[in-house]
Amino acid sequence: ESEVARWLEGLDDPADARLGAYAPAFVVNFRTLQDVVDVATELGVDDLLAECGVKALSDRVRLKAAVEALVAGGGDAPAPAPAVRVVSLPSAAALRWCWDEDGTEVGYVPLAEPEGFTPSSKCSDSLRGE
Repeated sequence: ESEVARWLEGLDDPADARLGAYAPAFVVNFRTLQDVVDVATELGVDDLLAECGVKALSDRVRLKAAVEALVAGGGDAPAPAPAVRVVSLPSAAALRWCWDEDGTEVGYVPLAEPEGFTPSSKCSDSLRGE
């Protein structure tokens, strides 16, 4: 996979992977991110996007901002935003207070521990840790 395709896919929102769909057109036209910068500088971002078949207005706006950021960075892709994991919280009745062996409080932990959770040595059955 080319750096251009990885860059495009990295711009996608995980819930809406639309920009990665343009990877084939970008890869045909550009071998490197520096190629994208050079063409954007020479021809303009709007012409670059039109040549790559970007027609949806929202995609054009997002890609234009991304290409402009590439140009400003001299061909270095900005670091992607860190992924955010959203979890739903259980009701208070489904929590218990936990602490480490040395007495350091861990906090409220669900009664049904999430996968991969290793419970501390001490957990209270009550919410107040008594």
